[in-house]
Amino acid sequence: MHCRPLLAAAAIVAASTPDVHADDNDRSEQRLQAVEVTGSRLRRTDAETTAPVQTIGREEIVRSGAVSLSEVLNKLPANNKGAFNEGNTVDGYGAAAISLRGLGPGSTLVLINGRRVAPFGFTGNATFVDINQIPIAAIERVEVLLDGASALYGSDAVAGVVNVILRRSYRGIEVTGGLGRSSHGDATERQASATFGVGNRSADGYNLFAVVSHADQDPVKASARWHTQSADFRGFGLPDRRAPDSYPGNLYTIDNGTFLQPLQPCATIGDAGAASPGQCLYDPTRDSEDVVRSRRDALFVAGTAGLGGGFELFGDAALARNVFAGQTRSVDGTTFLDSVRTLPEPFIRLPVGHPQNPYPNEVALRTRFADQPLVVTPTTDTERVVVGVRRGDWEGWDVESGLLWSRSHTRTTTTGAVRDSVIAGEVLDASGRASPTFRFGDPAANDPALMARLYPQLVDLGRASTASIDARGTREVFLLPGRPAQLALGTELRRERYESTPDPLTAAGEVSAIFLSSGAGSRTVAAAYAELALPIAPTLEASLAARWDRYSDFGSTVNPKLGLKWKATANVALRATYTTAFRAPSLSETSQGQVAGVARVRDPVTCPVSDPVNPNCDLPVLAVTVGNPALKPERARSATAGIVAEPWRDASLTVDAFNIRRRAQIDYIDPAFLLEHEADYPGYVVRKPDGTIDHLNLQYTNLGETRVWGIDLSARAKATVADLGRVGIDGSWEWLPHYWVAQTEGAQSVDWAGYYEQPKSRGRVALSLDRGPWRSSLTWNYTRGYQRAFTPSESSCLYATTTPALCSVPAWSTFDIFLGYAPAANVEIGFVVNNIGNVQAPFDERFVRRATAYNPAFHSAVGRFFRLTARYAFR
Repeated sequence: MHCRPLLAAAAIVAASTPDVHADDNDRSEQRLQAVEVTGSRLRRTDAETTAPVQTIGREEIVRSGAVSLSEVLNKLPANNKGAFNEGNTVDGYGAAAISLRGLGPGSTLVLINGRRVAPFGFTGNATFVDINQIPIAAIERVEVLLDGASALYGSDAVAGVVNVILRRSYRGIEVTGGLGRSSHGDATERQASATFGVGNRSADGYNLFAVVSHADQDPVKASARWHTQSADFRGFGLPDRRAPDSYPGNLYTIDNGTFLQPLQPCATIGDAGAASPGQCLYDPTRDSEDVVRSRRDALFVAGTAGLGGGFELFGDAALARNVFAGQTRSVDGTTFLDSVRTLPEPFIRLPVGHPQNPYPNEVALRTRFADQPLVVTPTTDTERVVVGVRRGDWEGWDVESGLLWSRSHTRTTTTGAVRDSVIAGEVLDASGRASPTFRFGDPAANDPALMARLYPQLVDLGRASTASIDARGTREVFLLPGRPAQLALGTELRRERYESTPDPLTAAGEVSAIFLSSGAGSRTVAAAYAELALPIAPTLEASLAARWDRYSDFGSTVNPKLGLKWKATANVALRATYTTAFRAPSLSETSQGQVAGVARVRDPVTCPVSDPVNPNCDLPVLAVTVGNPALKPERARSATAGIVAEPWRDASLTVDAFNIRRRAQIDYIDPAFLLEHEADYPGYVVRKPDGTIDHLNLQYTNLGETRVWGIDLSARAKATVADLGRVGIDGSWEWLPHYWVAQTEGAQSVDWAGYYEQPKSRGRVALSLDRGPWRSSLTWNYTRGYQRAFTPSESSCLYATTTPALCSVPAWSTFDIFLGYAPAANVEIGFVVNNIGNVQAPFDERFVRRATAYNPAFHSAVGRFFRLTARYAFR
């Protein structure tokens, strides 16, 4: 991962050269051509623009052994708070998103070959592009622009741009395969791909190739890792979180809730020191997964053909299917029954004579509806087709025009969730008494038709599509003392659609324990932009850009950008940018639909002082968020300033400072902030007669602002050392000392840097040694620790006097190694060990409620992982 060198074409060729099996004529042709670098629409031979761009090349991807793009980008230092991976189906729906600068996935624009792609089809509270829809075998490189770019690319490019550059040509046949497994014996991974290509663009006038790939991985159970072997966290200074709402359950007296006996058979009985001694306990770690089962299949086809007259036809098409199946904890009986408003009490009455009531009086049952495991299975199909025409030197212009169609369709199947009306109307009567024939924890003894009604299969659908036509051109316009000025002009017309349709039972409120997302919308976007590069002097260059966007649902916006670069010496350059940017409200945020889910909060009314024993200090509550058609775009201003040094040809060092201010943020009021200011928002917090929270009413609104500043450092060097070989170093680092957040307009800003999910720094350094047919590298990955609290206002830790170590999450440092052997140009074997020290994910107390106890945004519970890969090209 590196910032490309200063001086010119050689670095661009290194980043864009096709694979070794591409045509020799194609390679020589590319060496003579300038290319377009992300962050500029101009074709250039100087790789360093006025804005910082980091490139992850194909070689680095191979050395990582990664099977998905999210695996590559998760270690990008600038990828911070708000990112998530596909392994967590509860939050990610089987998708993965990147969040540059910690500003959220919606503020990072993801492009493929410089063009937009449809967002993930089931968005809930976030709108983002699923970066795993792109087959990694088809990727040539990834360019990450660490600067605002709405002046060229439009909406979402607030924190930066991730541009995935796909392979442009290939001739021959190549097959790859790989196997992987953790040192714990799980997470087994299988991967394979094949690439087929025909035609020489120079000799035959065309090239056509295809890439087909497959990857799958077995799950990792939370119970298979040391810190989550059990939800009994007493050994960490925390409560025993195994629940008496168990399977099959426990019996209590009706009047005062005195424990009587557990139902049998019970897997776990609480010991004398447990939270519920002698009772049947449910351990959520047995049903929780750190890594879910997954399968990815993809087909990518691309081609080019000469049309005569200097025109070239180009196109590509991609089909992908990603399937994830994640098991999570089953439905808690007490919480569920409390949410069914028609029932008088949050427990079940077993009448006298019920086969599971051995007492002469009515008793209370606390149970868990776990006759079927609760499994969420998102299946996402994505399609993308691009067809276009381009020509160089047409009346002095390099021109290109293209048509794009992209779609994402997600079908999320949920099994093991219970239907409210069947519980309240068939399993129980109106008084909460159990049917005399229904046996809890013994599904085989019940009517199969009733069990089918009780545990229906739910199917939620999410669809999103983008269709566009664009045209652009570049040319030299006039001479300046430095060199010719260049102009780029472009226009785009785009149609966006979105639809989220919950299962009819969920939409009808029949399954209250399940996340709900609904809504639909469409809009048209027209845009035009211009970019001008002005070489004012031989050592001074200015760049000017501006873009106009017109949205059919909220109106127009114009965003300019100014950049300067001064070559102070032959090996040192200074650069700076200033720009405005925007994020258009997503169709899910402006639609009339709603999103319903569970938020964990501390209720200041019923928990005035933090107490780990008080359930209202860590309370799950229903939060319903509705769309807002009156939303306006988020606005941002950003500036960068940096230095680029190239002490010798194969070495570069860049240091860039950045400052971003984002205003009118689109979000719902943070539940924690809302409860601290409940009196200011009447009707937002709905309470029960006893004063406890019933649910929260939220709405998307243009709220406060975020200001963030920090420093990026990137270094790269290679040199040949006699009797040793080719040695190299490649590193990048982000330091983010301040992250100011104002929750609402006019509210005081609070610095969140260093608090929950916002570490102040992340870094990565790789050392490489290549000698003859052998290649090797050692990579250090680092994430700084952070405080447990969400914000400084919450910094009074619950465990400050009992277990102070729980008040912070320590830094995490791991090493990866790669060893490759290529006895011939068409054969290569690679061996990768990730996390060679088997360093466990840092314990994060906030995640014990999910029975994982670590933060998957920054850490991994997989541990040491081995991968063996092989590649063979048929000559």
